[in-house]
Amino acid sequence: MVKLCYTTPAAIDLNNIFIYISSGSVVNAKRFVRLLKNHVKSLKQFPEKGRQIAPENFPTLRQVLYKSYKIIYTYEADKITVHVITHQSRLNINIDALKQFYI
Repeated sequence: MVKLCYTTPAAIDLNNIFIYISSGSVVNAKRFVRLLKNHVKSLKQFPEKGRQIAPENFPTLRQVLYKSYKIIYTYEADKITVHVITHQSRLNINIDALKQFYI
């Protein structure tokens, strides 16, 4: 069974998404975050469904999309690590949690 882990920045991203949406509706925010997390959980069955975003330097770094967000994660033999969940408009190179991949 593949283990699923969130980094601290990814957990903060989830919380920030909840806070942003809950300013309009707490019910909608809870539903959105639950559905987003279910989308992430689907990676446990299909860990390679995300496209590689830096295959030349980091072949395990991948990205999947959910609505207007991108979920960036690494996949190794028995572990998926979600590094960041951010809006699709943000450039990966400008995200602090991904600096380690863009040296």
